[in-house]
Amino acid sequence: MCSSPWKRRIKSIKINSNFLCYVVFVVLSLAPLFWFRNQLGYSVIGGGDYTTSPDIKFYSFSKLFVLDINLYNGWYSSYSLGLLFPYTALFLLLSRMGIEGSLAVAIYISIILFISQVSMFHLLSYLSNRMSISFKGKNLVLASGAVTYAASPFFLSLVPPGHINALVNYALFPFILLFFDRLLCEQSYTVKNLLLLFFLSTASATSYSNVGVIYSNSIVMASYTFFILLLNKDGLYKMLCKAFIGALVIFLGNIWWILPFFSILSPYADLNDATSLTRNVSVSSTNSSLTNIFSGEIVSAGQFNNYLFQANTVVYLILMASVVVLLIREKNKYISAFLCLLVLTIFISKGTNPPFAKVFEWLYFNLFGFKVFRRPSSKIYNIYTLSLVLLYVTSLLDLVKKNSNLRKFVVTIGISVALLSSFVFYMSSPVWSALNIPKYYYDAREYLSNENVVNLLVVPGPTAGSKYVFNESMGGYRGTDFLSDVWGYSILSPLKSGLGPDLPFRDKVNRVYLNILNGESICDTAKQLGINQVVVREDVTSNVSIDLLNKRLQNSSDVLKRASFRNSSGGLSVYTLNKECQNSLISLSNDPSVLIESISPLKYRINLKNLSSEQSLIFLKNFDEGWKLFVEGNSKGSKDKNEFIDTHLETSEHFLEGNDLSYLWTKSYSESTHSTAYDYANKWLINPKAIMEQYDNTHYSVNSDGSINANLVLYYKYQSLFFLGVIIWCCTLLILFLLFVNQNLVDKNKQNKLYAHDK
Repeated sequence: MCSSPWKRRIKSIKINSNFLCYVVFVVLSLAPLFWFRNQLGYSVIGGGDYTTSPDIKFYSFSKLFVLDINLYNGWYSSYSLGLLFPYTALFLLLSRMGIEGSLAVAIYISIILFISQVSMFHLLSYLSNRMSISFKGKNLVLASGAVTYAASPFFLSLVPPGHINALVNYALFPFILLFFDRLLCEQSYTVKNLLLLFFLSTASATSYSNVGVIYSNSIVMASYTFFILLLNKDGLYKMLCKAFIGALVIFLGNIWWILPFFSILSPYADLNDATSLTRNVSVSSTNSSLTNIFSGEIVSAGQFNNYLFQANTVVYLILMASVVVLLIREKNKYISAFLCLLVLTIFISKGTNPPFAKVFEWLYFNLFGFKVFRRPSSKIYNIYTLSLVLLYVTSLLDLVKKNSNLRKFVVTIGISVALLSSFVFYMSSPVWSALNIPKYYYDAREYLSNENVVNLLVVPGPTAGSKYVFNESMGGYRGTDFLSDVWGYSILSPLKSGLGPDLPFRDKVNRVYLNILNGESICDTAKQLGINQVVVREDVTSNVSIDLLNKRLQNSSDVLKRASFRNSSGGLSVYTLNKECQNSLISLSNDPSVLIESISPLKYRINLKNLSSEQSLIFLKNFDEGWKLFVEGNSKGSKDKNEFIDTHLETSEHFLEGNDLSYLWTKSYSESTHSTAYDYANKWLINPKAIMEQYDNTHYSVNSDGSINANLVLYYKYQSLFFLGVIIWCCTLLILFLLFVNQNLVDKNKQNKLYAHDK
């Protein structure tokens, strides 16, 4: 007999099945903390399309801009704005808490893993309620489906860095599908569903910044709507309207990065066509045969060997066999819809493999956007995994709905599958490619901060087959790799075809490199490229002699001084060129020491003094019509020379000025004079007469000798689209919130009236 009140209270507690499920989810989510426990000291984790930043503060600031001034000497990056949330925000928060390196990455994966289970669990629970299925132990079966989904081969294949940020969409998509279906199928029009869709789509931005993910999601959502409409046949018009509104809300949840992305859509698509990426679709489909798809073995053999006894293949073969049997026995509209999605994703995932290879190839070359499936399985296989788990669980529940004798068996099988999946997940050991950046790179950064740096030429380049010798090499990382993140400068390096866009400046860079090897002068070409320093990396292996590069530069009359930084594991040398070989980021033809104030990487204020004749203003970044010149009024002040700081490429802490949005409608200075310099850079002809004709006297002042003083602003106009997108996002959130509050008040008034009437 329990005499203690605490003992009686404990004994009376009934363990809730939901609580048990969440305990399982939390425990499984801890697996990444064990995977990376031996890699806590590494400063950079990743490879391929994913790397952590050695300086999260600098990384966060650089992601606030629609053009990366350090990438390829100025390259469109508006799609990477999506990385701001939740990826960058989470890592910045962890950094503030003193958590960095592989521990931060492990926490990131753990959170994704937990959300994957929770979202699938709630989707399965919602579907079982829609199908009026309820029996004791049902939640444990649903939890087994959630665990199987999270511990799937697809999830594990992306944990070794590659397309790792696609896992954010993998985790949240079941939730999105849940609330989208509620929006479509519920009789009452609930603003709450729209609000939740809005937040979920915003939280998916990190995955959507890989445009292939948002494209494949669009196909899936459109197909799902079509299948549901086809199977329902009632309320067609109303359901179409709700589907359109839901899609619009999802779009508006990402408007802050999508709006500026529209401005670069054409060159972005041209890049895909111009590189080898789209030409290798048959090669990248190698691991996407029907056999591999059905068994879950879609990753490379090297990665797949990490999975103990290939037990995950056993799980997926069991699922596939079960689905086939169950589909013969039972069907309803959801099972039919998920079956259609399964077939669709199998067709896309297999790529150029038979059958229907010709159909895929025709779509690939003729359907707009379909080229995002250059590596088919990486973009769409997650929906196959989701459809397979949904089919397995919902069809199984539907089968035993009226058969009590099968329920214990079903619960047992479901739990067994979950245990097997989680066992595989725990015993798997995905290995991160990790890199400890030597201290001499940071010493070199300190040295460069006191130099006039515009662009750094780093040799040898990937063309020479350079690889690290000081640490474990990161997958897909060669050549310039982490340097722009560590140093914060634009890195130029000889690149072989396929490693980046074939921009005009690359020929000049390769020419400088060959001139160094041949012992010839690099002064003129280096000046055109803004290369004021040449960095020779001595910590890489290369088929070009490092000693030869150092010898040529030491003996070059173009070199002013050399600084070396090294330790026992390697080192590097920085060669600063003579003053006559150096150039500024922004210069005037007759006044190369033009004074500039760097507001941000995409905004510069230029102080013109005593301008009496036409001059060429040259900006040593890739030509882009998005760069505009604006003449500011005298209210901005025409500062004296000693008031200006020539910051060049030093990162300013300024991100937004009050008038930045106005550049969308403000007329820029004579766009007809904007042309190329040195075959790649930006050039404007600045004419004092043109300024006086185009603007009133509040925009300039006239000196006694007839020359003028004026302030120009060089600004990347499309940055304003980001600010506009943020405003639209905030307005959408406010409208949805007000509608939600209003609907709640209306519903509450209705309930009060009904209560008063009954009373």
